[in-house]
Amino acid sequence: MRLLLLLLSALLVACPTVMTVDDDDSAAEPTPEPAEQYLGGTSVFTLPNGQETPPARVLIHRTLDPSEGSLVEDVYQQSDPTTWDHYVIEGTIDPDTGEYTFSFFDGYGTFEGTGTMTAGETWAWTAWNSRSVYVDGPYVGSYVLSQDTLDEAGLEANKQVFSPDDHAEGSVYELLEWTEAEAWQAEVDGIEL
Repeated sequence: MRLLLLLLSALLVACPTVMTVDDDDSAAEPTPEPAEQYLGGTSVFTLPNGQETPPARVLIHRTLDPSEGSLVEDVYQQSDPTTWDHYVIEGTIDPDTGEYTFSFFDGYGTFEGTGTMTAGETWAWTAWNSRSVYVDGPYVGSYVLSQDTLDEAGLEANKQVFSPDDHAEGSVYELLEWTEAEAWQAEVDGIEL
């Protein structure tokens, strides 16, 4: 299932710790500035029999806005050597509990998901897990469990893909590195959707 390669490309990453303080209320908690982050790397799908697909290129631009409690991810993923898919993941985060919700349409159906931050400071999380499920379309009920970690090099994601009846369909391993906005945009500009 080509669509399974399009699944969640690492949902949340650390936010730079630049802070702002309201001059009129020095006792208020500082809020991190909105952050834009860029990643590029590969995704490999492995079938239950151990057969792997060729690595697929993945590009992610995320905008994390603590003041809105939101995360928007603009994702481009290669589905074969000449074809790319594009989707936008929109999420909200509760900084007090570390819980988040998200949704996106991947061209086949709508995914809805929930997750939990498991390591790192608020708005600078370094690990999280999530569960997302198709709520409509031809694969309704299929779901993905993901465990993601973040460090100075980039993002590593391990995903397990399941059918609606809990049958393992395979796994996805993603490894993405931080990149500059200009390099990311130049690569996106060369993509034909």
